[in-house]
Amino acid sequence: MANLTTMEMVSQLSKDDTSSHEIVAKLLQCNGLKFDVQNFSNNITNYLILSDTKDYQPLFTAHIDKVSGSSGANDNSSSVAVLIYLARIFKEKGISASFAFLDGEEQGSRGASLFVDSHRNLNFSVIFAVDITGFGDTVALACRRKRIKQLKGARAREFLSSHHVAQMHWLPPGDDAILSKTGIPTYQVNVLPAEDVQAINAFANEYGFLVEKAPSYALLIQNLEVMSTMHMGWRDSLKYISKDSLDLAETFLFDISEMLN
Repeated sequence: MANLTTMEMVSQLSKDDTSSHEIVAKLLQCNGLKFDVQNFSNNITNYLILSDTKDYQPLFTAHIDKVSGSSGANDNSSSVAVLIYLARIFKEKGISASFAFLDGEEQGSRGASLFVDSHRNLNFSVIFAVDITGFGDTVALACRRKRIKQLKGARAREFLSSHHVAQMHWLPPGDDAILSKTGIPTYQVNVLPAEDVQAINAFANEYGFLVEKAPSYALLIQNLEVMSTMHMGWRDSLKYISKDSLDLAETFLFDISEMLN
């Protein structure tokens, strides 16, 4: 499994007959990444690559669990593979960053909650919660806390435009909702079809902070094209994972980390 491409890692992670937890550990080991394991009594296991530097640095997270019956290829093997690849590249280039592969997102973000509870003195400049990055042509970026200064102003707008990034007022919540409770600026990162980005933005503009209580909220989620790649939808298969989408996520996350450093 050494030096597999991101797509090859997605394939390994999304095999229906294989424990994704075991594969995550093997992929981290084969990529020469040292990690700690958080085992909890409620069958939750997190895998952590925490930098020992005391400097402020970004934290990148992805959830490793999947809905029963789903391939998990896009939700969320795509993002796990992207972050394993980035962790290896960061190590080779000496870029300071931490990574958390969190369990139980599909069960109410239990792994994220346990991670936050057990790491009270988090020393991160920003958190990027990365989810569903294998299908679509646009990086969707939503912030749950005050934006970091590097993502404000004309230079930031130029950077985001060149990386096909849409800054969103809101995205359907995942682990970012829990991680943001640390008070650290927390961004959710998805890759979505442009039509989904437009639909989400229009819905968020209409309902504002009440978006998740809107009567048509469930209908919005159901009608998003990306939902066909998740939770046993008709595109819930490795064959619908796009290398271009994975590359889009990798390039954005690598370049934003260089900007932050």
